[in-house]
Amino acid sequence: MATKIHLPDTTGLTFDPEVHRYMLNDMVVPSVTQIIKGGGLFGDFTKFVDEEALKHAMELGTAAHLATQYYDEKRLDMDALSDEVRPFVDAWARFRMDTGVNINYCEVKVCHREMMYAGTVDRIVRWKNGTAAIIDIKTGVPQKWHAIQTYAYARAYAAKGRVIGRYSVYLDKEANYKVVEHKDGRDGDVWNACLTLHRWKQR
Repeated sequence: MATKIHLPDTTGLTFDPEVHRYMLNDMVVPSVTQIIKGGGLFGDFTKFVDEEALKHAMELGTAAHLATQYYDEKRLDMDALSDEVRPFVDAWARFRMDTGVNINYCEVKVCHREMMYAGTVDRIVRWKNGTAAIIDIKTGVPQKWHAIQTYAYARAYAAKGRVIGRYSVYLDKEANYKVVEHKDGRDGDVWNACLTLHRWKQR
């Protein structure tokens, strides 16, 4: 039986991309990324990577992410892509072709009204077998905290319902992709711990 896919209730939720700030009913709420970073799960990459190289990698990731969005929305000009960004789009296109996944929604804002956090889900999809899932697109290497991030998004999307499948799709500069399913039942415990720590720091 196919899982029902819907857009979440975002009444009262706004997002300011200039400062990356979510507000729910005129109250600032932390993002999933802020909570995970505050929980110490990110690590400090600046100790090991040149600052300019890190900045370039972040900008490339943002450009590739936007390009995949435009591709899914059928408004991407492939001829306008830079040589650096094109392999990531090619990898995403191959992932879609190989898996036959159906993209239902792109860049979906979500919030959890009881836990008071918000975020943006990259994709809400349906697999060929009819099951629904969220996908987070990555252009870096797999990290343990990616599982926690997808849990937080899925929890907010589900509200009080059942958490749907969670996946990260990793794209690289060689036009390859890797799909990782996150299904560890302890991910929710780690997320709750991050939330608790965040609230403690805000006292």
